[in-house]
Amino acid sequence: MKPAHIIAKCILVVAFSLPSALLAQATPVSTATVAKGLIEQHYQGLARVRPLLETHAAGQFDGRIVEILARVGQPVTAGQPLARLNSKAVELGTSSLVLGGAGYMVVANIDGVIVAQAHSIGDVISAGTPIFTIVPKIGLRATLSVPLEYAGDITYDSQATLQVSNGDISTTPSSIQPFDLADTGYFPVEFALTKGAPVIGSVISADIVVRRNDAALILPSQAIVEKDGGFYVFVVKGGKAVETAVNLGIRTPSTVEILSGVVEGNEVVISGNYVLEDGAKVTVTTGG
Repeated sequence: MKPAHIIAKCILVVAFSLPSALLAQATPVSTATVAKGLIEQHYQGLARVRPLLETHAAGQFDGRIVEILARVGQPVTAGQPLARLNSKAVELGTSSLVLGGAGYMVVANIDGVIVAQAHSIGDVISAGTPIFTIVPKIGLRATLSVPLEYAGDITYDSQATLQVSNGDISTTPSSIQPFDLADTGYFPVEFALTKGAPVIGSVISADIVVRRNDAALILPSQAIVEKDGGFYVFVVKGGKAVETAVNLGIRTPSTVEILSGVVEGNEVVISGNYVLEDGAKVTVTTGG
């Protein structure tokens, strides 16, 4: 019979040797290969619809509106009658032959669409008071407020998509003012609306490319491990995971641009990476 201390020693050796054996086993991981490709970062927001140009149809003389001949939303042509007024002279019974004794017409001064009406039948107005606001048919703009951090990235070639009632508009900015004059943290980017009929003052959805690289080194976002204020990936080399510091560029919800730290063709861990340590043995189950 073996002495008790020898039996105890054998038990302790077995108990402490099992974890070491388990740690020596390779960790199964999934990987992705660093590849060159296109990456874009988008900004999405709501753009306010405003007229590019607007004019006002106004009375030429003091008088009272006695008839309205047009309505908001109606297309009109230059010279088309919009309202009839009795002049002050007509109201007083002293109208001249020039006015024909029946007041005068307010007419549209451009081809366009009536977007606002400021007065109604019975209103007494002074000469020059606007009655209607008219904008050209293709005369609307959409203004998107973009975070100031992108002020140096957006150009007149930046691609954008605007969602209007009858389909998407693919366009580029018509105006960029990369200054935060109102101290809001945003700057205005404007787009000309070439189709659709959004209501002035309404908002539409807008999506603009703020950053783009056609030949970026790209990895899935889940490859990145953030630690101690830095970014790392695990590159698979000789069956081991080598912790490698990287610098990041453009980031999207699914992909990230790698500026330095890896090269095209490197095999990088994309799952199981948060439990790895530098130099850990790995076995690739998928990817590569």
